[in-house]
Amino acid sequence: MKKLVLAALFALVPVPALAQSFPVPPASEGEYDATLVAFAVDPALLAPLLPPQLEPGPQDLTRPHRHPVFLMHQSHLDVRQAGQPPIPGFKFAWDEFSILIPYLRLKGGKVDCVEGKNGPFVHFPIMHVNNPIIPFAAAPYGLNQHFANIVRTPNSYTVNNSPTSPVTYEALFGALEPLTQKGQKRFADQVKAFTQRQFGYNATTNTLIWSTVDWKTDQGAVKSVTVTGAGTSSFLDTLLAPFEIDVRGVNKDDLGGFNIVGPFQGSIPVPCAGL
Repeated sequence: MKKLVLAALFALVPVPALAQSFPVPPASEGEYDATLVAFAVDPALLAPLLPPQLEPGPQDLTRPHRHPVFLMHQSHLDVRQAGQPPIPGFKFAWDEFSILIPYLRLKGGKVDCVEGKNGPFVHFPIMHVNNPIIPFAAAPYGLNQHFANIVRTPNSYTVNNSPTSPVTYEALFGALEPLTQKGQKRFADQVKAFTQRQFGYNATTNTLIWSTVDWKTDQGAVKSVTVTGAGTSSFLDTLLAPFEIDVRGVNKDDLGGFNIVGPFQGSIPVPCAGL
């Protein structure tokens, strides 16, 4: 079992970053099951959650003077080193509750260390995961991950007991519905937001770290879903006070919820020193 865990962990630990080499090679791949909900906030509230080099940029997902933010209820079902077959009898998996901020730009303009120099970019200010190995494996990506108890059922998602980032949260999912024509259009609009190239951040060295996740949404099974949730959180209370969401599915709302199940592939990290 120890060898299997180490092999799975290697799937997430990148080879040395190949700065300014595009496209960057993949590091990991697998399958995921994610329920996302989008909501609009005052852009001024985002500053404490962003690295100092990033700021909200132009976007057309929400009305003017607001900015989109995603909550992600996600399960990584089987993660392995890119290009390698699944390990027989073993799956490296975890659940993840995170916030994603899309449509960001670099304050200093474009840079040469990232593919797609002008953006837009996404940033995960915080993630909670229920596998204690993941925060260590994600450190090279500049991802702010914390261990928490997460329990997912087909109809609910609960998060609590994080010793380093207090959070208590429970969400209920409605019935999955096939996408209508309007739902397909709204999902496509949201895909453009949450699939942008991402920047992690190493606060110790004040370094941005970019990477990509190919969600392969064209291969995923997508459904519209309603999500109601409530809780307390040391990071979300600043955006939602009180921390409550009640989101209709994308079939009925431009910022509606959806569920997608499909494959993914993630790149190695590329540090952007000197920004």
